Amino acid sequence: MQIVDHHVTEGGEFTIAPLGDIQYGAQGCSTSLLKKDITRIVKKKQHVIGMGDYTDPMSPSNRHALKVAATGLYESTLDLIDGAVETMVGDLAKLMSRIKPERYMGLLGFDHGWEFQDGQPSDALLARKLGTPYLGHSTIISVHHDNFPELRPLKIFATHGKGGSVSATGKTLHLERLMSSMDCDIVLMGHSHLKYGFTSVRLGTRIKQNGEARLYSESRIGAITGSYLKGYEANTSRGGWPAGSYVERAAMRPVPLGGVQIHCAPVEEEWGWEWELSVTA
Repeated sequence: MQIVDHHVTEGGEFTIAPLGDIQYGAQGCSTSLLKKDITRIVKKKQHVIGMGDYTDPMSPSNRHALKVAATGLYESTLDLIDGAVETMVGDLAKLMSRIKPERYMGLLGFDHGWEFQDGQPSDALLARKLGTPYLGHSTIISVHHDNFPELRPLKIFATHGKGGSVSATGKTLHLERLMSSMDCDIVLMGHSHLKYGFTSVRLGTRIKQNGEARLYSESRIGAITGSYLKGYEANTSRGGWPAGSYVERAAMRPVPLGGVQIHCAPVEEEWGWEWELSVTA
């Protein structure tokens, strides 16, 4: 797990915009919505955590099958695949580079992607092109607000995630288990292409300056961070014949596109500074 720090310098409240499950290059990737959300991120100076699955050259099972076959492939064939994936990553980087490097907290990796012959994951190449750390499978990020040095760091646990569920209930249970295991204010998970967030509350006590005990509530955020892949489109074809995406073939349910936004504000209480958190989807 990668442990990193991120600094916020704006005056007060700021917004975190997880961005992942883009699957650029796949049939159904909504580049128009991606461009719209990037415009919002840039305009509102939001901070971005990359949640994985940025490009879609192949799935994990495709990569495994190709590795098995790779022992019989010429290096020129592998060079051809490397070049095609590098072009795909470069095209996406041009879109995402509108966001300044200092606005990125880092990029998680996996599942859809490619490992180049030198061992570099394609997600790591994207991170390098964007000037931000590559975070692997999961990370804990400590966010320091430079204008409020007396405020404790905001802690975020983020993972691309794994597994699937036909209902939001199943994914929420997984997320709640993670929240109970991680001493973090925000817990984020991608992968499933669902898009929603919720607030949980922990009660505690604080002692006021006059010595009186005070009951207080502390908010925590859990979120499944969304996607940009349209599962169903009109009149799609492959090789000239009517054909849909893997979502359509498996009769999966459609999901709302785009990502969540998490709003973080320093607030001064009688006992000191605290974080006030909320989420919109």
